Amino acid sequence: MKKYLLLIAAITPFALRAQDPQQQQQQQQIIISPSSPDTNKKSAPQSTASAPAPAAQGSKSSEGAFMAGFRYMPTISAFNVHTSHGEAEGTFIVSHGFGGFIGVKTSDNFNLQLEVIYLKIAQKFEQGNFSEKVELSYVNVPLMLVFNTGLDKPVNFNVCVGPQVGFNTGSKLTVESGSEADTLHAVLAVKPADIGLAYGVGLDIGGENVKLAVGFRGVYGLVDISDRSNNITTDQYYVLDRSHVKTYSGYIGVTFLF
Repeated sequence: MKKYLLLIAAITPFALRAQDPQQQQQQQQIIISPSSPDTNKKSAPQSTASAPAPAAQGSKSSEGAFMAGFRYMPTISAFNVHTSHGEAEGTFIVSHGFGGFIGVKTSDNFNLQLEVIYLKIAQKFEQGNFSEKVELSYVNVPLMLVFNTGLDKPVNFNVCVGPQVGFNTGSKLTVESGSEADTLHAVLAVKPADIGLAYGVGLDIGGENVKLAVGFRGVYGLVDISDRSNNITTDQYYVLDRSHVKTYSGYIGVTFLF
């Protein structure tokens, strides 16, 4: 009996040692395997979180911005005038115009601009020993397509072109010197509307919201403004006959950006 007990006591330590490596591997798997999903879960959000950042930085756009302003426009004009002896050579007179506009920015370099301008144009001509002056008043409504080098920059150069409709609000013929006898024979008749092509260049200087605007604006009349629909007698003549208006204006004003 003692022999069997001694044999069992000798074998037991070896059996325990043989089981230890297997238990250690199982414990290591139990410890390591839960940690690996955690690391994957932590690394996945880092890769997805960094992607949207560039898109947020490049989303700024100035399309749809509004603008408004007003201008003073000294103007000279040219249109054909006639006397009782035929076409006369007219002399331009500096007149004055005032206007305002609203606009919307359609892209970084383009905007549409609707304007309303009150303008009085005049022409002086000589006949014999007296001189006469023709004055015409218009409310002009141009719709301009404007190209800008950078409206948001401190200095912006622009070029514009567009159609214009003018509404005649008055006309007057006066004798400045000599006898008034010839005005009894002169007939000044003007159509109620004029259509032209407006064009110009300008310079805007200032901050982001307020700019000083200076520039040039020209208009080329496309229709004959003279109205010869009325019957006249043999001792009368039309002062305007096949007349197209051309105007050349400088301007200075203020532009507000919203």
